[in-house]
Amino acid sequence: MPPLPMSAVVSLLACPVCGNPLRGPVEVLSCTSNDCQRVYPAVGSNSTPILIDSDSSIVDISALLKTDAVSQISREAGGWLGRLVTRLTVHRNRTAEQFAQQLAADLVAETKGRRPRLLIVGGGAVGNGIESLYADPNLDIVAFDIYKSEQCQFIADGHQIPLLNGTVDGVLIQAVLEHVLHPQRVVDEIHRVLRPSGLVYADTPFMQQVHEGPYDFTRFTESGHRYLFRRFEVRSSGANGGLGTQLQWSLLYFGRGIHQRVGQILWIGFSWLSMLDHLLDPKATVDGASGVFFYGHSSIRSISPQEMIGYYSGAQT
Repeated sequence: MPPLPMSAVVSLLACPVCGNPLRGPVEVLSCTSNDCQRVYPAVGSNSTPILIDSDSSIVDISALLKTDAVSQISREAGGWLGRLVTRLTVHRNRTAEQFAQQLAADLVAETKGRRPRLLIVGGGAVGNGIESLYADPNLDIVAFDIYKSEQCQFIADGHQIPLLNGTVDGVLIQAVLEHVLHPQRVVDEIHRVLRPSGLVYADTPFMQQVHEGPYDFTRFTESGHRYLFRRFEVRSSGANGGLGTQLQWSLLYFGRGIHQRVGQILWIGFSWLSMLDHLLDPKATVDGASGVFFYGHSSIRSISPQEMIGYYSGAQT
C-alpha cells in the first residue's frame, strides 16, 4: 500500500517544539497552543509540510525551502552502470526482509482486527529488504525523512517526531540511528509515539565505514544497541550483515585509500564474501558484524546496566 494520504495523517500530527496538536491546511500548519503558536511551511506541488524545530535541529530549513527539500546527500548510483553494479554487488538484506514480514504479521495479529499503523523513520527511500511492507494491504504506513520523497507524508527530524503520543502500532527504523546526533533521544521518541506494547524493528551499522559523510556520527555493538532499546522487551536481536559483509566494506575503503577505482574493483571482485556470512561462527560474528538489529516491543520496564553484562553473546566469554 502507498503511504496514507496526508488528509488522514493531519489528525496525528503534533508540534515538534511543544507536543500540542497541529491545525490548519497542510500548506501552513500551526500549533494549537497559545503559548507556542509555531507555524510550519510546506514545499513542493504536493505541499509536503516541514515539521522541524529550527532552533534545535541540524537540518537547515532555509536550504530546504530554497531547494524544494531535495536531499543534501546524492542518492544516485552513478547512472545505469552504477545501478547495475549496486544490483550485482549489494546483496539482499535477508534479516530486514525476515523481520519486515514478521513485523507485518505481528502488527495484524496484535491490533485485534483494526488496521495497524506503521511509522517508518527515515523513509525517504524504500530500504533494502522491506519492500513487502509497502505492498501489504493490511497496513497503514506513515513515513518521514529530512528531505522530500514520494514515500513520505512530511519532513521531520527524528529527535522530535511530530506525532501525538501513542499514535502508531509499530515503528521501523533502518540504517538511521548512525545518522542522528542523539540516538537515545530518537529511541525515546519512538517509545513515546508507540502504543503500549507497540513493536519496533531497528537495524544499525556496527563495523561499517563512514557513509553519507558529514551526516554519519555513531556505531553500536550488539550489546550497545540493546541498551539503546532498554525500555523495550526483546523478541530477537543479533547481527545484520556478518563478517563477510564487513570484510567487503573494509576492502572497498582500503582500495579507496589507493584510488577510487581500486576500491570499486575490490568491492566488485569480493562481492561474494557476504555469501559466507551464514557459514561463519555466530559468536565471532557478534563481535565483528557489519551491522546489528533489534526487534521487540515497548515496555514500562527498563533493563538495568547490570543486566547488560549477562546479555553479551559474543566469542569473548
